[in-house]
Amino acid sequence: MVRIAPLALLSLFALPTSSQVTASVKVRTGCTAPAPGDSLRAGSLAPRVFVPDDRGVLNIEAETVGPRGSWLAEDGIDGYRGSGYLRWNGPDLFNQPGVDVLEFRFRIEETTRYLIRLRNRHDHPDPTSENDCWFRIDQGPWVKLVDSWGDVGVGRWSFNAFLETTSQFPEYDLDAGEHVVELAGRSRNFKIDSLHVLPKSVWFANETDPEADVERARPLIGAPFSFEVGDPHDAAGLPPQTTLVVPMLSRPGGNTPCGTVLGAAGELLLAPELGLITLGSQPWGGPESPAIFTEAIPFRPNLLGQTFTLQAVLVEPGRFVFSDALDLVLGDR
Repeated sequence: MVRIAPLALLSLFALPTSSQVTASVKVRTGCTAPAPGDSLRAGSLAPRVFVPDDRGVLNIEAETVGPRGSWLAEDGIDGYRGSGYLRWNGPDLFNQPGVDVLEFRFRIEETTRYLIRLRNRHDHPDPTSENDCWFRIDQGPWVKLVDSWGDVGVGRWSFNAFLETTSQFPEYDLDAGEHVVELAGRSRNFKIDSLHVLPKSVWFANETDPEADVERARPLIGAPFSFEVGDPHDAAGLPPQTTLVVPMLSRPGGNTPCGTVLGAAGELLLAPELGLITLGSQPWGGPESPAIFTEAIPFRPNLLGQTFTLQAVLVEPGRFVFSDALDLVLGDR
């Protein structure tokens, strides 16, 4: 079940650059009585939309948009970024684009020319085998994206995939706004680690690029913010369905970073003395079914840079457990 608060008034106009603030979310746990692991985390409304860093660069980890169909998530070959990579475990589809499509959806702030670089790997001894996938951008034609640099390209992660139609790395003039790159299976065992989108003025994609944020997983004014509450590892032994999740919001108080220990219930990381706002309630569905809440943040410039703490309590008859906390900075970017 998803609870959506009444939508706030959204503005079509950007705020002045001088007033822009980068939104952020940081998980905080108790110091002496930590909550169940991963009990509170920022969620992501579908579709997932990634946003660039301050240089305009995006690094989208493949495992964050997959697995899907015959794209399998793996971590058996060292050198990947993030938590793993995807491998095409389907058949060769040399004449059939568009099968098991992976969507890399992103929003850019600057209209300019962008390079798109795919960090990939192919391990077949024949450097012309198992070395490509299908590629398209913004619903354009499907084209072959291939990494074929001879024997030196075999058995290593690289950014050397190029378009067969141009023999160049993909590059496009893109307007500010939302775009989507799609990849589909073509050659068996081809592996993808991450997709990088960067202004051509930056030029080099590298494995140290930070992982891109998800737009809807950040507290942006004038936009929805989603978060998930639960006990994914069943650490507290709470009964599904009869356990109620109640999230609460406060200003950060003097009890940070440690809160008030309340026995086996954990630590209260909120600041009750500053007033608490409850954000409704939902039943907890079990370790694989967190309660998902979505709140609309009003479009009010005076909220820029304001900080809040979000924490939930999981309640069953005769017992309650505190979740982790999220420290939020409201921003417009």
